[in-house]
Amino acid sequence: MNKTFKFLIFFAFITILPAEAGIFGKRYIGFSVGHTIVGDEELQNIDDPILSYGLGGRFPVSPNLDLMGSVTQSKISGDMYLYNQWGGYYSVSMKTTGTIISGSFQYHFLPEEKVNPFIGLGLAWSKVETETSFGGYTYSETDNDAGALLGAGAEISLDDTISLNFGILYQTEMYDKEDFILGGGFNLWATPQLLLTIAGQYSFEFENKSISAGISIGF
Repeated sequence: MNKTFKFLIFFAFITILPAEAGIFGKRYIGFSVGHTIVGDEELQNIDDPILSYGLGGRFPVSPNLDLMGSVTQSKISGDMYLYNQWGGYYSVSMKTTGTIISGSFQYHFLPEEKVNPFIGLGLAWSKVETETSFGGYTYSETDNDAGALLGAGAEISLDDTISLNFGILYQTEMYDKEDFILGGGFNLWATPQLLLTIAGQYSFEFENKSISAGISIGF
């Protein structure tokens, strides 16, 4: 099940890159939901698409520096078909849950300009739990790991309420895999306190495509 461990790391970062990479210098907390089409055919046969959800927030420390944090969870459930030379193909029921907690700092260079580049640095801790059932027996496996997050990109302000953001996130090795995730997003302050976001992501390691939406409250 090691492939599933590594795969769930991609979902863990859905809310980190786009939903929190825009709206620099604003204080808010919010909820996001992600929908992913997987690139791996074996995982497509288990569960496709995949749902992820998370809580996150941004807290300005200075005009140029923001502190961000998030908790995200993703689930895969379904049947995996395996093969052996004696019994041929057989079905194994699998449920996997991945949870990640992350914190990071983001430095933006031109907070008063329409085009505002940024860099980010953070840490992430992940826990993946898998339950496999076959022939009346159930086997549980739990693994956890931690890694660093490095990101860069820019926010483009179209007016006082609308902005676009894009960036790339590098995740150091976790569960024996490192990854680059490219993302972009659309951000709208519907009211002075209500933020709406839509974002897309692409994982280079797993070739997964994802879209996510979020709603946040500014304060």
